[in-house]
Amino acid sequence: MKKQLVMMAAAMALYGTTALAVVTAEDVVASLQADGYSWIEVKRGPTQIKVEAVKGTSKVEKIIDIETGRVLQTETENADPEDMGRTGVQIRDR
Repeated sequence: MKKQLVMMAAAMALYGTTALAVVTAEDVVASLQADGYSWIEVKRGPTQIKVEAVKGTSKVEKIIDIETGRVLQTETENADPEDMGRTGVQIRDR
């Protein structure tokens, strides 16, 4: 019985850690698409995701911590005319 409790506690600890960690580029893209962004460029690094996204005439740039999902930096500016007409997603690894 004690062995089962220890194994159950270990499994729950592992599951809990996994559930709280790791934001993927695909998660970020899905969230931005749901918010109406038409052009999304993602650069994936070992610890951070940098994303640039365009919606209408606005461009947002974010740096996101992969482990926690916390937004470390956000900038908003007018989109360049060449970016305003673009659509799609580009994901690159750095």
